[in-house]
Amino acid sequence: MTKTDPAVGAHCDFADVEHAEDVADPYRTLEDGSRPDVQDWLRSQGQKTRRFLDALPGRDRIERMLLSASSTTRWGVPIRRAGKSFYTVQHGDAQQQVWMVADKAGERILVDPHSWRGQDTDYVGAFEPSPDARYVAYVRHLSGSGFGTLHIFDVERGCDLPEVIGRCRLAFPSWAADSRRFLYTRSSEELPSASAWDEIVMHRVGDTVDCDQALSLRWDPSLRFGWTKSLPDRSGFVCYRNGGGSRHAVWILDENGAEVVQIADANEFDLSVVHKTGSTIFALTDYMATRMRVVAFDLSAPQPDNWRTVIPESSCVIKWVTFVGGSWVLCRSEHGWDRVEVQDADGGPLRRVPLPEPAILSWPQSTPDDDDLDLAVYSLAHQGTIYRITPRLAAAHPVRSLKGDHGLSDCVLAQVFVTARDGERIPLTLIHPPGLVRDGRAPTLLYGYGAFGRPAAHGFSFATLAWLKSGGVYAIAHTRGGSEEGENWHEAAKGAKRSVAHQDFCDCAEWLIAERYCSADTLGIRGASAGGLLVATAFLQRPDLFGAAICDAAPTDMVRFPKFTLGSAWIDEFGDPGDPAALQVILQWSPLHNVQSDRSYPPILISTGARDEVVAPLHSMKFAAALQNTPSPLVLLHVKENAGHSVANSRDQRRQLVVDQHVFLWSCLAKAGQSSG
Repeated sequence: MTKTDPAVGAHCDFADVEHAEDVADPYRTLEDGSRPDVQDWLRSQGQKTRRFLDALPGRDRIERMLLSASSTTRWGVPIRRAGKSFYTVQHGDAQQQVWMVADKAGERILVDPHSWRGQDTDYVGAFEPSPDARYVAYVRHLSGSGFGTLHIFDVERGCDLPEVIGRCRLAFPSWAADSRRFLYTRSSEELPSASAWDEIVMHRVGDTVDCDQALSLRWDPSLRFGWTKSLPDRSGFVCYRNGGGSRHAVWILDENGAEVVQIADANEFDLSVVHKTGSTIFALTDYMATRMRVVAFDLSAPQPDNWRTVIPESSCVIKWVTFVGGSWVLCRSEHGWDRVEVQDADGGPLRRVPLPEPAILSWPQSTPDDDDLDLAVYSLAHQGTIYRITPRLAAAHPVRSLKGDHGLSDCVLAQVFVTARDGERIPLTLIHPPGLVRDGRAPTLLYGYGAFGRPAAHGFSFATLAWLKSGGVYAIAHTRGGSEEGENWHEAAKGAKRSVAHQDFCDCAEWLIAERYCSADTLGIRGASAGGLLVATAFLQRPDLFGAAICDAAPTDMVRFPKFTLGSAWIDEFGDPGDPAALQVILQWSPLHNVQSDRSYPPILISTGARDEVVAPLHSMKFAAALQNTPSPLVLLHVKENAGHSVANSRDQRRQLVVDQHVFLWSCLAKAGQSSG
């Protein structure tokens, strides 16, 4: 294969991290994307990747199948406020979702990103209607950027108001009860930076941005990231702040954003306010309950010693809880898959709501004044259905289904448990076409995430559709580091114990091979973001286990990661390379620092977005350069222009990404399966 251009990475710098003077960093020049030689290198990489992928057999067939399958109209879960319903719709030929509003006068388009500049990668981020449904605070993102501008849409007049608020990423707009003021989050700096922190600011509709005032709450400077939510009874706000870890500090604020009481310090426990009645707060917490419980306490005595349990911990993880129609509605997760249960406000038994299982459920958009709530229910085999849940009856009925039957209804779906090398039972979800012959020849794709206390399970995707329609096996490894079995499951692969997730992933791969679903040559792996890190690490540690790999938007330079974009927020999760003891552990698994120059690795496709402001593209670039200077037969780098985190932002980009990944993996794995026959 072609080696990395000697003009790039020809000299050997060292990582400028304290205690790391002897850690080589030969591809440092790739961190500066403005250099002409780096731009030439990227252009050459793109041309090589495009030539290879475009020439692969079966591409036209997959493109036609995906174009047909993804041309259905997709609807979002409605947000109901004051007699109006706000929801997204994306027609088959549209690049982005459009926000609609429906009321007694009918339905109409509210916010359409296609009308801004005519760019396919412009999209709507945060979207929050005011309590009286007069205004909507929303964020415009241009050219796939994660940063955007916050706007206010006047629903009655059908236009944006003049004020435009910059430096917004997620923004988290939270309206006050008067529907004329809201809190929002903005970055302290104009551009993404490792040193930026979040300001929480109050804005009044009609005022200029210069009038906005940041809240003056008392918090530790290490709590760089913040967000707010309106209290369920609209009497004020709840403010959350953390330093990038899974736990956060929590304050209750009054209607003007002034501090009323602090409930939790950072790193104590996880707590989310879910309901409020008078001075009584109801919250979901992992304090003395690693699988979560619902507690109640009075604002005058918020200490944990004064909490009383409303819904106790059980063997399943409580993913979310809301109060609707006089009842508690809970989403419980069992080994990564969701179900809905209800409980009367005065107690009594939990009742399960009949819904298709196993499934992934959307987050609720209801208020305590609603009599019911709408949820999207997704599965691996179905695009999804929006159900209306009536808590009083513990009943559900579909209100909108996505059109199109893609022929996956008869697929075999099962969950098994893999015994890890330390004896732990790791859930592994499998789906494959009927009639599979387990002879070790089926192209099999193993997906994982395993970090930040987030589950690996996901709903329907066109990537999975393409894989199953071609006859492949799809598997999800629910490794430690996620949330499948509660916070202890997350803590088991965090910081110095990070390698546990890598081991779990490899153990799942070995199980698939031992059970004759595939062989090492027909097993592919895929992951994105922290999942891409999981895949990159396993790929390097056990190249004998895999036939090919897809690595999307992955952090791979784990010595210098705190210096770029949001990297410093990951220190709690992966360890601090500035700490000498932690650095030694990180160096044992950091992908960039474990590429062996004399070793041949399986084929790999490394993808990133040029506008990725979460995981800087330099991670993928340096990793690809290192692998290209080994005897490996195929190392491809794909940097997508006008794309942010997770690589694809428009519908066409997503389709092309699926096609690229599918034909790459299938060409590597199916060929191996045929030869093994």
